[in-house]
Amino acid sequence: MRMLNNVVLTTCALLVAAGSYAGADKKEKLSLSHNKVSFKSKVGARAPAPVVVFAEVNTKSKVFFVVESATPLIKSTSVKALDKSSSQIILTPEAAANLPVGKNSGTVTVKACKNQNCSAQYPGSPATVTVKYKVVAKNSSSSSSSSSSSSSSSSSSVPALACTESPGDVFFDQVCSPWRDVSAYEQNYADYTNAYETTDGNTAGAARFGIVQSADAGRNQVLDIQYHSAPEFFGAVRIRVPESQSNALDMSEYANGKIVFDLKVISNSYANAPLEFTLDCTWPCASTPKFIRADVLNEWKTYEFSVAEMIERGLDIQRVSMGFMLLPTWGQQAGAHYQVDNIRWVKGTAPANPETICYSNFFDTPWNGGVSGVGVSVAGLGQVIPIEAMNTLTQSVIPWVASTPDWSLFNTEWLYMFSPEMDYQTGDLIDPFALPNCSSSGTLSLEIYTPAALVADGNLTFSVTLVDRDWDWIDIPGGTFSVAGLKPDEWNKVSVPLSAATYRSNWKYVGLRVNGTLVSPALQAGFDVDNILIKQAAQ
Repeated sequence: MRMLNNVVLTTCALLVAAGSYAGADKKEKLSLSHNKVSFKSKVGARAPAPVVVFAEVNTKSKVFFVVESATPLIKSTSVKALDKSSSQIILTPEAAANLPVGKNSGTVTVKACKNQNCSAQYPGSPATVTVKYKVVAKNSSSSSSSSSSSSSSSSSSVPALACTESPGDVFFDQVCSPWRDVSAYEQNYADYTNAYETTDGNTAGAARFGIVQSADAGRNQVLDIQYHSAPEFFGAVRIRVPESQSNALDMSEYANGKIVFDLKVISNSYANAPLEFTLDCTWPCASTPKFIRADVLNEWKTYEFSVAEMIERGLDIQRVSMGFMLLPTWGQQAGAHYQVDNIRWVKGTAPANPETICYSNFFDTPWNGGVSGVGVSVAGLGQVIPIEAMNTLTQSVIPWVASTPDWSLFNTEWLYMFSPEMDYQTGDLIDPFALPNCSSSGTLSLEIYTPAALVADGNLTFSVTLVDRDWDWIDIPGGTFSVAGLKPDEWNKVSVPLSAATYRSNWKYVGLRVNGTLVSPALQAGFDVDNILIKQAAQ
């Protein structure tokens, strides 16, 4: 056991969302969002849709992008500047009638030049984009007429689905009853108080959205969502629960099932941000997002997400407030365009060895005016942490703990201590027995978001701990992890076993001991923490 000093209690700083962080040491090098695109079309059909490739050089200087097509498969190319160092490369395919039947291939070259005459180029330039184009004979029985994508994978047949009376049916050609019409929550960039819900997809401030007729074989009406190129608002397009349910629908019958939908990404956002699938149970109650990174454009793909996993990531299955929500990362939404179809919740069977959640902290307890809310305390271990620097360690604590350390100041060790709802005036937990009662068995887990730059640095380690009411703490055996072994730009779940040896009757906090002594002082990347759980075998 070890005794703490320099403990600072951090109350909730209420922010709408936490961002991700980029490294500061990226080299000036040409990068493309895709290095392969593919098309498929039948002779006599209209040409496939154009494909957009994002080109970027990590520089503050102006970049002149040049596209050279050496293949008849591409009818035309164009360059649309996004800013001075990134552009959209638009590849418009030729009609199949003008090409030979069968599999065709060619290349397109992208150059990133330092001047208009391209006498000097950036590293990585020129880059080659491979073009594949399958032309099907007019009398072929192929079910699809034309398609375009960033890979050659074929799409599966479209299932015949329709709305029924089941609450699991959300969208099949139309929004299914009793779910509400498609709407968007929008919030102004400059004024967070300027926020509203709208069902008018033609005048929305963040994105155009609506139900449109699909041009793809086997599909009818689909949900189309297109974010503005220069929006003044953040936006989240979603399908909410019926008004009669008071914004809370019990979907417990689907707890062992999955959420399924078909998705076609037409263009990624200009920032090449992932799409985030998440569900609310009246914010800040929400599931931590699952990321969809589309490496294939203009091709339908079916996605499935476990409802049990969404529950473990913060969804209250007994008061679900929306049936579906998918959005680009908050603040990186401009330019994203995608379509969704066949949205449904599907029932499943209970696992053979079920577990229950004995203890949880999803960091979703609403902040009560400085009186009560989620508890996050920080203690310096290697040195005293200045009060003025403390805010960077808890940039926000709802809907997760966001940490943005200045590593030139924090090449040291410190300890986070997390608790569910507490009284900020007394420091007492609302339920002081929840953690002790669950500390003798099962598995303790938490999730940590690790940006690519932090993983690439590879020098941050952290240990899962337990802290008691007297500020004594222990590391849990097997609970030390290095970011070098975690996935970049992703939420990573880490787990440690509990036993009789980890039981104490006065445990107060689940802790995270952070060791940043070897992290590069120049690094500009933080991390996030969410979803602290103890799961035990069901009785």
